[in-house]
Amino acid sequence: MCVCQTYDGASVMSGRLSGVQAQIRQLCPQAFYMHCFAHRLNLVLVDCSKNVKFVKEFFSVYQMLYQHLFLSSSAVLPVFEEVQKVAGIKKPTHIKRLSDTRWACHFDAVSGVLRSIREIVATLEDRSGKDRDGRRRVEAGGLLTQIKAFKFIFVLVLLVKGLSITKGLSDQLQDDSLDLAAAGQLVDSVLSSLCSSRSDKEWERIWETSVNLAERLGIAVVDERCKRKRNSQRQLSDMVVLETTGRRDVVDDD
Repeated sequence: MCVCQTYDGASVMSGRLSGVQAQIRQLCPQAFYMHCFAHRLNLVLVDCSKNVKFVKEFFSVYQMLYQHLFLSSSAVLPVFEEVQKVAGIKKPTHIKRLSDTRWACHFDAVSGVLRSIREIVATLEDRSGKDRDGRRRVEAGGLLTQIKAFKFIFVLVLLVKGLSITKGLSDQLQDDSLDLAAAGQLVDSVLSSLCSSRSDKEWERIWETSVNLAERLGIAVVDERCKRKRNSQRQLSDMVVLETTGRRDVVDDD
């Protein structure tokens, strides 16, 4: 017996008149349609990433890296695999293609970069100096500059931490044995984990991990941390504070 149906929000599936869910309800009226919660989570993560500048820039660099290693030439990928083999990696890491419709794959993508960052840098260094194709040499050199920036390393570590939390929820929400009560508990647990991650202690842990990784790669650490800038109210722009308590005098520009 069909008691419920859930898909993504595409009109061909969720359409009220001619969508798949409407046709199924004609045969089984009690099969109520619900927008897939795993897909809704995916939409939230995609929207958030596109509105955070440094995350958007990171994935732009990642996409260029993927294209360079796997699409630009058949000569680049064997070098990457050989570098991993020399490093003693039995199962080579492959950079995965990103997909907005499957945000969970972003965790596998950034995790793969973190695991093989040393080999990626070595491959780009090799190609930027030895590739016979001038265009690919320039591409490799440009990617090398982007990846060997501390900002890239820090965002990489930050994303692995954050996406590791949401990845588990995404996988569990797609489990056909999951019931509503368990799903609610999972959501509460993930929200709690995300909130606890927004602390000075966790920030320092991520920062320290990023610094250690950068130092191992020979990347200069640039401390871009700064205190929140406070903007003065416009109506106070022509005033100065003479005392922390007491009267307030207006300064005459004339």
